[in-house]
Amino acid sequence: MKFSCLERLPSAIMVLEFKTCFFLLVIALCFGAVLSIEVTMPSGPFLVKTGETTILPCLYKTTEPISETFVLEWKFKSEETVTQRQTILYYSKSNLHVQGSQKDRIMLQQNPPTSSDGSIQLQNIQPTDSGFYFCSVTNPPDFSGSNEILINLTVLEPPSVPVCKMAKGKLHVGNNVSMSCSSAVGRPHPDYTWTKISPPDKDLPAGRMIQDFATGSLLLKNLTIDFTGTYQCVAKNTLGEETCSLSITVSYNNEAAVIAGAVIGTILGLLLIGGGVGYYVWYKKKQPKVPNVGYNISEDANAPQVNLLNEQKLPASLHEKSNNTHNSISTVRSEFNILV
Repeated sequence: MKFSCLERLPSAIMVLEFKTCFFLLVIALCFGAVLSIEVTMPSGPFLVKTGETTILPCLYKTTEPISETFVLEWKFKSEETVTQRQTILYYSKSNLHVQGSQKDRIMLQQNPPTSSDGSIQLQNIQPTDSGFYFCSVTNPPDFSGSNEILINLTVLEPPSVPVCKMAKGKLHVGNNVSMSCSSAVGRPHPDYTWTKISPPDKDLPAGRMIQDFATGSLLLKNLTIDFTGTYQCVAKNTLGEETCSLSITVSYNNEAAVIAGAVIGTILGLLLIGGGVGYYVWYKKKQPKVPNVGYNISEDANAPQVNLLNEQKLPASLHEKSNNTHNSISTVRSEFNILV
């Protein structure tokens, strides 16, 4: 008897477990069918070329019939700005509203969008269309579930014509210089490749031409005259390529020569000035000295002619007296000589 009860126990447990699972399944199905909405989209990146037309998918499922309060809304947020989401399409109560900078290029893939498809078509894609698109569906009384999706749209475009220019350094022998190459637009980001295209018969030494393919910079190390020529940069991505070129001429450093010439010129000028001064002094020393000739002239001395006249006209007595007076005066004043 004991063994018969034990033998029936496993079958009773199996029946109980079956009833429990069935009860839980019924509850899940019932509650899931009451409030449920789901919006889906295909997986994968959304990459579109400039000028093309693309479809942004937004598929939905709802357990309730489409009601008067059904709403489909698309919003856009540019990746280049920090602005909030902007509504670009709104459908409600059989009315469609399209707005924003894309309003002339947006249309519903299915109009009205009440048959599980709220996708939109975006025509003539522009680079400014890159960004984030949000699709949301509301169909009361379905409020639970995932009612919104996010699409990240990337607009591909070939690189624009790059700009080649000198970035740093002077084109003198022995110096290091760098050049730059950059495109204003291009997606995916272009790669940059530098090559020396002329003169073609002069290859640069290994390790003296270093380039960065991502940034477009080119470093030329320890310049020689052989670096003179034309360099070409190619900007390339999956959609196309563009080029630019830059010609350089390497020369010897003229600044050092100018400074050396100025120093030598100054030294020569000083030597010439010193030589001129020395010659002048030497010349002066070679010239004979001219003696200073002085005459002792008495203040009371009479001109010879006057004395002769006086001697002729005066009588002898007066002439003797005059000579005596003259001698006395000359004796007194002869101490005061005047040098003429």
